[in-house]
Amino acid sequence: MEHPGADPIDGASDVGKLRYEIGDTEHVPLDPVVAGQVSYGYFSDADLASMLAVADGSILRAAGHAYRRLAAEQAFEGQTVRDLHLSVDTTRRGTQLLAIAESFVKEAEALEEQARLTEDAFVIVPTGSRSAFRESVFDPENWV
Repeated sequence: MEHPGADPIDGASDVGKLRYEIGDTEHVPLDPVVAGQVSYGYFSDADLASMLAVADGSILRAAGHAYRRLAAEQAFEGQTVRDLHLSVDTTRRGTQLLAIAESFVKEAEALEEQARLTEDAFVIVPTGSRSAFRESVFDPENWV
């Protein structure tokens, strides 16, 4: 299955940043060849754009969505193959990918919480002029 996307990857765009974050950078030419487009290993640019939309533009949350999707695919495709001297088990790969997805989500949550706390910490409140304050303090009528 082909996963078309821009070539070269635009590292300044959110789709490009997400592609680099999840490591989906290996590609092969499309068949038939399309100028400026290649087929990536796991996700098309449209897939990544939809993940970003679901994640409200958060690259880390979108990366979590991407790894959840890979985990689901591995859960369906995982198998154990045994031979006389060899055993290959891919049934645990989905669990490992799910753990990676959760790490992206936790990192996104931590950054969002840090941003929220930073926003709440600095509130500038306009006040009257200093001279108005001094006049009110030293006015004997205000002493009662």
